[in-house]
Amino acid sequence: MTKKHDSAMDRLLDDLYESLLQLFPEFATRAGDHRFDDRLGDPGPQGRAAYESTVRRFLARIRKIDPALLGPRRRTDLELARLWLETEAEGFPFHFGFLLVDQLQGFQIILPNIVGDMPYDTEYDYGNAIARVEGIPTYVDRLIEGTREGLRSGIRQALPAVEKVLAQIDLQLAMAPADHPFFQPFRRFPDGIPGGAQGRIRTEALAAIGRSALPALRRFAGHLRSEYLPKARREAGIWSLPRGREIYAWLARQSTTTALSPEEIHRIGLTEVERIRSEMEAVKGSTGFQGSLEEFFLFLRSEPRFYHGTAADLVTGYRDISKRVDAELPRFFGRLPRTPYGVVPIPAFAAASNTSAYYQPPPAGGLRPGLFFANTHDLRSRPRYEMEALTLHEAVPGHHLQLALQIEMEDLPRFRTLWLGFTAYVEGWALYCERLGKEMGFYTDPYSEFGRLTFEIWRAARLVVDTGIHHMEWTREQAISYLLATSGLARLNIESEVDRYIAWPAQALAYKIGELRIRDLRRRAEEALGPAFDLRAFHDRILQDGSLPLDLLDQRVAAWIRRGRGAGPGSTPPRRGRQKG
Repeated sequence: MTKKHDSAMDRLLDDLYESLLQLFPEFATRAGDHRFDDRLGDPGPQGRAAYESTVRRFLARIRKIDPALLGPRRRTDLELARLWLETEAEGFPFHFGFLLVDQLQGFQIILPNIVGDMPYDTEYDYGNAIARVEGIPTYVDRLIEGTREGLRSGIRQALPAVEKVLAQIDLQLAMAPADHPFFQPFRRFPDGIPGGAQGRIRTEALAAIGRSALPALRRFAGHLRSEYLPKARREAGIWSLPRGREIYAWLARQSTTTALSPEEIHRIGLTEVERIRSEMEAVKGSTGFQGSLEEFFLFLRSEPRFYHGTAADLVTGYRDISKRVDAELPRFFGRLPRTPYGVVPIPAFAAASNTSAYYQPPPAGGLRPGLFFANTHDLRSRPRYEMEALTLHEAVPGHHLQLALQIEMEDLPRFRTLWLGFTAYVEGWALYCERLGKEMGFYTDPYSEFGRLTFEIWRAARLVVDTGIHHMEWTREQAISYLLATSGLARLNIESEVDRYIAWPAQALAYKIGELRIRDLRRRAEEALGPAFDLRAFHDRILQDGSLPLDLLDQRVAAWIRRGRGAGPGSTPPRRGRQKG
């Protein structure tokens, strides 16, 4: 009987995932499913209505299932699917899905990247890319309808984010069709495509970019300047939107997977900032620097020896660190991903308004590796002493190790391995890995250790700044001033980060909240298991189920601890793993 109900649960989640792929063909491409590579989604009101209808339909189906009839894994699948669907449905009355102008994941960033993510093995593949480029005018028309619906509902993006989107589009409009990112896949062809076909495909691609993509970008930029920009909110925080504080509380629950209030999160941030600042004072003292912490920040920002001279040197530096980390992984993890990763620069048109680095997971099926994108814009904002922490966070053992392992989990439904992600778990793990680098033998230079602490205090300060902006009515300048006084980050990075928090309310809360929970779980395991504690086994336990809400992760690790103490039949206490530092 259980097997029958388990099979029905698998079919339901497959149906849900399939419905989401059809609604979001760009996501399907990124996930490695190329059935929809010739089309784009609908960001307008009709597309949004179809998405809301899908969520409500599957939520109704999920609620009819009795978890007692399912096996353990499917009960978890049911619990996670219901949580995600309920959280999404809770937000529908806010109309927040029409906040469509975004300098980090807006269409002007996503669509060029998606065209680059497609396979290019046959003429048919190139035809899909051309069809996608030719579909951009319709996409932009619907996007404009979506932004207008947002304005009618009072959902307006903040002015700095709109200005950055316009700057990104203007950079693309200044490019000739042959120089545009959309044309990048057409610069080279596999041997199997004849030369005559290559010329024809290139001609069609250039025509599609010049006839469809660039005029659509120009039309959207005109819409932003004439219609959206004058109505963009001048207040940094979403508290100023209709039901803004309700929206922020919902987003905070979604981001942290906890019931913590904005006030509680703000206090946690202040406490962590104070703790980390004392550690920074100690590291500063170890360098022999005699001035204040603020003077040390200025010294680090202005000293030429802390910066690479060329973009190529910066990328090479990240690759060298990555190789050193790769060599240490078997000492700390029992299971490693099969999928490789690479280090590449952020595209020039997006770099000026982007963060220091980010990670893009590999698609299912191994079409391409995971990608650690490093920002090479303004090299005097990319200090060497931050590079170890960034690599440990974005590549291994942070995002790539965790997400590639999740994508490779064949015993989990695609909805969980490819679609579902709990930010507090994903980002909390990556921040935990920055600190783990100390045990792996990194940060031997005090400036590099100080760089790690600048990142940790930055994540703690995010709790203060994000809640300050969106709940306590801070201005953009207040947020920038707080981070300048608190962290050692360059001003350009701080401005980009603050604008990110403005555009993505509550997302930044996940990092520190998730990391604190994982560190607490490790502390509890070490205390309970004593000499039997095995760090490799602990890490494998954290990672073995993929992304989870923090409370469920807590339950799983608590059960693992009990088994390690002999509470479970046939359990074997794990061995202590080797540690360093």
